[in-house]
Amino acid sequence: MNAGRTDVSTDSADEPSEAPGNRTERTAGIGSGALLGVAMGVGNALSYVFVLVLTRALGTAGFGAYSALITLGIVLVIPAGAFQVIIARRWADEEARTSGLVAAAGTGVALTGLTCLLAAPIGDIFHLDGVAATVAMSLMLLPMTLTGAFQGMLLGAERLGRLSTLYVLTAATRLLGAFVCLAIDANVTQVFVAMAIAAWLTAAYGWWACRDLAATTRRHSPSLLAEMARSNSTLAAFTALTNVDVLLVRHFLDEHTSGGYGLASTFGRAMCWGTQFIALLVVPRLSRQGSSMIWRAAALVVGIGAIAAAVVAIDADALVRLIGGTAFDGFGTLVLACIALGTLWALAQLWLFSQMADDDTTLGKVAWLAVAVELVVGWLWWHDSAEQIIGLAAGCAALVVLVGVVRTRRHAVTQLESEEDLLVTDRT
Repeated sequence: MNAGRTDVSTDSADEPSEAPGNRTERTAGIGSGALLGVAMGVGNALSYVFVLVLTRALGTAGFGAYSALITLGIVLVIPAGAFQVIIARRWADEEARTSGLVAAAGTGVALTGLTCLLAAPIGDIFHLDGVAATVAMSLMLLPMTLTGAFQGMLLGAERLGRLSTLYVLTAATRLLGAFVCLAIDANVTQVFVAMAIAAWLTAAYGWWACRDLAATTRRHSPSLLAEMARSNSTLAAFTALTNVDVLLVRHFLDEHTSGGYGLASTFGRAMCWGTQFIALLVVPRLSRQGSSMIWRAAALVVGIGAIAAAVVAIDADALVRLIGGTAFDGFGTLVLACIALGTLWALAQLWLFSQMADDDTTLGKVAWLAVAVELVVGWLWWHDSAEQIIGLAAGCAALVVLVGVVRTRRHAVTQLESEEDLLVTDRT
């Protein structure tokens, strides 16, 4: 994802006066933090341009197949995000510090091999022509998992200049690949070959950016995989919750509808990921400011969702036509429904992150239950239209939000009663 600076050798954020081992004890400069924020914003913008280009390259049927396979890929590379979080956290403890490259490589190879073995049934479920597209998609998994480890090292060592470049480069190489696919009138398999090449180019830069860090740390820690499984179940549940709908649509509905839904769902995911900063920046303050903080954060999410819906409602069909072309005419109503669904996902994300901040996995288990319900009910009954699948997904997301709300209210009441008891004790 990039248009940013690539000359990291002169980046002040990457040239600390301290030794690398002391980097995690030093607060990153405001300029470096701003650079990272800008880089993530540029990366997201390039990702939406990528979708715009790819819809024209593939058309509705091809984009539907792409959406289903890339959604499966997103689920499969959940470990990449986990490696980033855990490796970055471990840099705070010099004794536990590791590059995680052995574990990341092993995980990436295992995911690639498993996907190739299951390529035939995956092709049947998603109505693909053979196994080639699935195999091509699997070639992305190893470099993406390694990139997660590289991001973790750079984040933990506060090499924010290089990390910013890596984020932007991820989107930029994919966008370049999309333009190539548009030029050659590529099919779905060729698109994933281009995406795999882009992923390997990004991983190559990640290796270069981390070469000095990896040389000074252990490449393997036996406890890393166990920690990843233990600490990131909630994150995995949320990722699954926000992707089941596309898989159901691709399997049960026609190719044209699945392509239109793939485009419409992009708006829902933009609503979800675009408000993630609220969970990341606001929710960690809950321990200091109490449950009132999460209500204000939730109100902000709902407000953003309402504004997005109002803007799109002005002429949803024209917006869809602008992004996807005339082949996607008629999917404006689905865009509005997906924005509503994305708002529910964003609220679920808010409460899940708040539970993670308290090291509480209860709501994560509820999210896994919601995923199971969505899969079973969607597979057996509610799959006759895109509207049914959206309704099911919204109901499952609402379940997570409702349980989160109830738990927050209970926690607030318990906290209030404890404070009242303390006051009574002090008076006596």
